[in-house]
Amino acid sequence: LTSEGVLVRVAGKGTYVAPSKISAVSPAYKGIREQLEALGYDTTTQLISLDRVPAPNRVRERLRLGSEDEVYAIVRLRSVDGKPLSVHRSYVPAKLAPLLDRHDVVNEQLCKVLETHYQLPMKNVEEDLEAVAVDVADAKYLELRRGDPALRLTDVISDKYGAAFEYSTIVFRGDTMRLKFDYQLT
Repeated sequence: LTSEGVLVRVAGKGTYVAPSKISAVSPAYKGIREQLEALGYDTTTQLISLDRVPAPNRVRERLRLGSEDEVYAIVRLRSVDGKPLSVHRSYVPAKLAPLLDRHDVVNEQLCKVLETHYQLPMKNVEEDLEAVAVDVADAKYLELRRGDPALRLTDVISDKYGAAFEYSTIVFRGDTMRLKFDYQLT
């Protein structure tokens, strides 16, 4: 039963029924918050930071930016039923969304703000999903220990012409979240 995830063993404490994982589809199809609320979960989002900064190397490469370009770096913590679930980091070129820091990116979905106020509709998404050991910063936010299992979903979002306008990572607690992918092949 432990290998099937029904039970979990805690060294020195005993064996317990494993908590059920939250199952959601990729946020590229439907926002995580929207999915969780539809499933009846009480969600909260906390803005950790929203800063205009020089684009970090990996962001600059993925968004095809110049060395002098700045981005809005947005970090948010999503909680479900009072427990931390995920850390969201989004990077948007400042030249494409010059006053992004004046918008409510906590109560409104970032994709909706970008589409409504900056005419940046999401048309193409490149996604990478990877199992990772949580780092020190995310462990603090997610109330985990450094090295605990997590899922990291990385997205590069582009318009219909292929121009990338958002790079994001979401780190989910590995003990709480399951992502589901459904495809219709033609």
